Amino acid sequence: MLIREVAELLNRSVGSIRLYCRYEGLPHRREGRAGVLAFDRDEVLAWAERPAVKSMLSFGDAARAGRKAASIGAGGEVARG
Repeated sequence: MLIREVAELLNRSVGSIRLYCRYEGLPHRREGRAGVLAFDRDEVLAWAERPAVKSMLSFGDAARAGRKAASIGAGGEVARG
């Protein structure tokens, strides 16, 4: 898998996936002369099921949901700014 596919799978940005590789132990390898990040789907899913990672990912989901709810007004209109 490529990094954008992992980002879609985990519902995160490509930048977040890079940070997870560097600091959170997301399994990956570098391929080719350019060192393109590559991922094994089963390894990514197993990593995402680890309790600490699951907690981290769910916290991010809750934070995004809160921001989305805060941007919608009482009448259902989306705040623009």
